[in-house]
Amino acid sequence: MSGVINNFLNNDSFFKISQTIGSSKINWFFENIFIYSEGVFEQTKQISHVLLNDLIKNSSEDKIETSPVAIPLLEDILIELKATKIVKAQLKLISKTENISEFPLIKNNQDNLTAIMYLNKNDGYSYIEGIGKIKSEENRIVIFPSNTPHFESSSTNVSYRALLILEYSVD
Repeated sequence: MSGVINNFLNNDSFFKISQTIGSSKINWFFENIFIYSEGVFEQTKQISHVLLNDLIKNSSEDKIETSPVAIPLLEDILIELKATKIVKAQLKLISKTENISEFPLIKNNQDNLTAIMYLNKNDGYSYIEGIGKIKSEENRIVIFPSNTPHFESSSTNVSYRALLILEYSVD
């Protein structure tokens, strides 16, 4: 499965995610990042929360890094995606910038799928090679092979751009 799906989750499931990201259940981590805008690098802010990361394991116990809100937050999405394994799941809030700025290009090496779910409507976008620009619309998801080059942008018309990014596999 790949492509863009609008109204991916039913209203109740989507509302549960929206409520969770605004709650005190999530510990957000602040990052200063540099993105490219109109020929120069611009500093912006991003906060993120790793829900699950199978790529970083505790060497002494070999446990997968997991957030306490991961399963309740992801369960409806994983059912819809028919995911059999989650490699990584992360929430990102990208702060507003004066001009739309683009993040560096990303290309994962794994033979998995990546899903980017848009949690709010704004003028930011994702760019996925072979698909093009995908505008941020609430409850929209784009799915593509993880080794496809892609990048995110900032937004200018809301305080932050909210994304849920999953890397997963299906059998």
